[in-house]
Amino acid sequence: MTDQAAGQVDSIRQLQQAFFDRDLTAAATRLTGWFQARMPAARDLRISRIETTGGLSTELLSLDVDWREDGSERRLPLVLRIDPVRYRKRPQSALRREFDILSLLSPFADVPTPAVHWFEEDADVLGAQFFVMDRIDGNVPRDQPPYGSQGWLAEMAPTE
Repeated sequence: MTDQAAGQVDSIRQLQQAFFDRDLTAAATRLTGWFQARMPAARDLRISRIETTGGLSTELLSLDVDWREDGSERRLPLVLRIDPVRYRKRPQSALRREFDILSLLSPFADVPTPAVHWFEEDADVLGAQFFVMDRIDGNVPRDQPPYGSQGWLAEMAPTE
């Protein structure tokens, strides 16, 4: 990674920390009970990894949910998309609409589209409404630097 790229990554992390100052340990504790209520067959359910992964219009948490079921160890890599509390790019939330669109698209999309699992309206869980979707591998265009002018997406050939 170049010094310039490393500086941009640090700037993005500082910006995210300013907007999305979340205690990840407390979030993991709250989410463990929340997932257990939705996955009653899961035994020894735990959040094995949780981190802030990006987002300027919404907060994104990447996490792994591990559990035992029918004698087998299971892992579900997920992303939570959380409505912002401190900073909002849009005057009204579009989170429910995003969830509904992904719900409709994921079975039919020709491009990788995460399956969505749950929408939570109760802000008592994490301080704002959120939804849960599968985490899929791939490159995600970032807002900083603007993905239309710099970075891997801007550098792609039209045929790609």
